[in-house]
Amino acid sequence: MNRFWISVIGVYLLLLAAIVAFVRFDIHDATLKALGAFTGAFFAFLFIRVGEWLTRVYERQRTHYSALVKLEHILNKYLTYISDNVAAIDEISKIRQRTNGNPPMLSYTRLDTLPIDENILLDLVNIQLINELASYHVDIRKINDDIESINGLYDEIREAFVHHLISPEVYVSNFDGYVKKLNLVKAFFFCLNEATNRNLAIIRILARQRPIFNRFLGNIFSKYQTMPPSKEIDTELIRLQEEEQETRRKSRERNNRIREAVPN
Repeated sequence: MNRFWISVIGVYLLLLAAIVAFVRFDIHDATLKALGAFTGAFFAFLFIRVGEWLTRVYERQRTHYSALVKLEHILNKYLTYISDNVAAIDEISKIRQRTNGNPPMLSYTRLDTLPIDENILLDLVNIQLINELASYHVDIRKINDDIESINGLYDEIREAFVHHLISPEVYVSNFDGYVKKLNLVKAFFFCLNEATNRNLAIIRILARQRPIFNRFLGNIFSKYQTMPPSKEIDTELIRLQEEEQETRRKSRERNNRIREAVPN
């Protein structure tokens, strides 16, 4: 409840006390009845407004929590996108290595851009987190622009070679430049991976503060307005790294079982 309504209640109670204290005795009972009726209507109106305010607070808190859950899912997908793109760059680099001394090889592997949902920031109430994610989205847009540019560059090189518009030597030379650009983007992917893990750690911490309708029991809403402590973020990052290593271990074991099952 804001200060305006607190002030209104205070002024009303003071006026009520003054009227009751100084009113003449012969109209005292009638005045009290009128004041009682007015007071009942006033507080009924006040309770309605308080209920509306509490509903808005809860809905805002619930929307914020839902956005955190969605963001956790999105950032986990980003980690997959980053990992797949890094693997794609490594595979294209291997193609270039196999081209040495051999006929030029073509690549049809493309990097994938990372989808961005700007509207989800509107559902958050944590200003610091919004600013953090807004800056993070700027980095993603820059990488997406680089990805689209590099994909388009190689498409032109490949099409020119396929249609015999350039010689194999020119193709290989352009392919070298293409791989260099990919390796530069790969370095940015590593930086983006760190930023993604950090934001994911923050969001996982904040998402543990589930919506509870208890704003009058303390200044709980402030927890949604601030970032978690650095120590807590570092602990969550360690937990994320352990989970990632465990996922990679299981993936290697599954791939090994598949290879062993395939007859030579």
